[in-house]
Amino acid sequence: MKIKKSVKFILGGSGFLSLLSVSAFIALIDLLFKENIDSEPAENFPRELPGSKGSVTVFQKRNDGFAMGFLKERGEVVKFFPAVVSAVLLGRLQAISGMKGRGLEKAGLAVALGGAASNLTDRFRKGYVVDYICINKGVLKKIVVNIGDIAIALGALLFSVGSLIESFRKN
Repeated sequence: MKIKKSVKFILGGSGFLSLLSVSAFIALIDLLFKENIDSEPAENFPRELPGSKGSVTVFQKRNDGFAMGFLKERGEVVKFFPAVVSAVLLGRLQAISGMKGRGLEKAGLAVALGGAASNLTDRFRKGYVVDYICINKGVLKKIVVNIGDIAIALGALLFSVGSLIESFRKN
């Protein structure tokens, strides 16, 4: 009986596994896109995303640093800091997965973790992250990202809104 309770505590019940499945799905989709983009010849880029009417351009960018190449000369920091943050996200997801409610926080952590897992996989396998999407609107024209980056930003937003809602509920 103790073993069963220990396993349930570690896994956080089925909610944790479901949330982890969301993370894995996001990571897998992004890694498939990245592998496809990275395997093409560089002369195929940039190009318009078919059906986007010029609003999305596909690139083949290899990012050695954080967002927009920040700290690219500090490879170890760029590898291990996100790994530590991802471990914290995973721990927090496990901690709240068995709690009632907190759906936005759970979803945010799962989505962000999926993006982080994809980018970490690139960093440790290739030494860089493949970025490939550019939205041709306003300031976004200068930024090339990937699905993992979008998932991290969306996840952070969902988690923040969920945390804010939770703090209002407590007061």
